Amino acid sequence: MLTRLQYRLFISIPPLLVLGYFIAKIYPQTTCPSLILWNLECAMCGGTRSYLAFHNLNWSVALTLNPFLFFTLLSAWILGIFGFVSPHSVKVNRGLKRLCLTFLSHPLIITFVIISLLILQGIIRLLR
Repeated sequence: MLTRLQYRLFISIPPLLVLGYFIAKIYPQTTCPSLILWNLECAMCGGTRSYLAFHNLNWSVALTLNPFLFFTLLSAWILGIFGFVSPHSVKVNRGLKRLCLTFLSHPLIITFVIISLLILQGIIRLLR
């Protein structure tokens, strides 16, 4: 079984994503500082627009604007939904428990993977 803290972590993901959506809708769109200073897109350029397009279910636009954010949001929503289902399904609960033990117990590896993916996305954007 998931611990109480792990369960709360998973069920808090969807409300936080919805809150982020409303903040992104209210927050005025600005130009990325890397575009202003160097005329180059950074790894997170298009992130806000991708976030809004993802939550408006315009996934093709979200994917083209920022693929890293698209897959991060997709994964977060899947984990959040599994978090809501986990008390009712032994298989889902066991899978989330294994995920917690494997990945969340190694924050340095997760940080390295995320930074590596962002650098890779930045390099790909520079080559376009």
